[in-house]
Amino acid sequence: MEKGAEMIIMKNFFIFFMVLFGGLFSQKFGGANDPNAFKGINLNNPYGVDIPLSTKISYKNNDNATFDDIFNKNGIPKLLIMGYYDCDMMCDAIREILFADLNSNEDVRLGIDYEIIMLSIDHDEPLSMAMKQEEIYFNRYFSDLDKSLLSHIMFAVSSKEDIESFTSEIGFEYRFNDDYEELKHRGRQKYDHPSFVYVISDQGKITSGTTSGRFHEDIIGKLKDAKNNYPSIDFDQLYAMTCLQGNIENQNPQNAFDLVKFTSTWFVLNLGFVFGYNYLSIRKRS
Repeated sequence: MEKGAEMIIMKNFFIFFMVLFGGLFSQKFGGANDPNAFKGINLNNPYGVDIPLSTKISYKNNDNATFDDIFNKNGIPKLLIMGYYDCDMMCDAIREILFADLNSNEDVRLGIDYEIIMLSIDHDEPLSMAMKQEEIYFNRYFSDLDKSLLSHIMFAVSSKEDIESFTSEIGFEYRFNDDYEELKHRGRQKYDHPSFVYVISDQGKITSGTTSGRFHEDIIGKLKDAKNNYPSIDFDQLYAMTCLQGNIENQNPQNAFDLVKFTSTWFVLNLGFVFGYNYLSIRKRS
């Protein structure tokens, strides 16, 4: 084969390979996004909603309780976290932010101005895990307080039926990932869900909340409204953060980390093409 023909074939091979790879790349991460990426994950407007106090839960050492055992007792507003204890992404971050924010605010006091509740959406999580977590967070952020105040932090678990009924009533939509066992080694979470902290009056009415877990100075006004059983915010104005491992803009949560790897590969191959093309061009001229 003549040298000129060899150069043309090699150049065409480089071009063909890059076009082929580019097509596969754009198919995976371009316009062919999964339209169901966020299906079943939503935070509906719970403005003024009364939570179902008859929901059966287990908390502390009480295996046969309901939310009615917590509410309508002392007039203290409640901060309710929805998520699950074994979630090391948004759930963990929300808890850390909330507890740190409350601990740093000298104007509000645990057991006097607020109580903290968490309900796991994972029916497989045992009560022992919930109790361990509440003690960890109390010791981490409120260790200077009397140990008796731990009673005002109530991490709960419940059955699948009661969790689904409760979340349906307050408009907290989440989904179980069927491929969790297969992909958990890659960081796959068991559940995808919104992240939110609800502010609830002692009568059980949702009055406000936050997506980030941080209230700053707003906490005083929000707790006051909850104390008065007065809803103070329209949740439609809020953006619900989610526990998706995702490229939010691209709506493709499962491939967020793969995108980084493919982008790097794409860059290296493009660089290789440029060097290869220039090298063959120089050889042809010589």
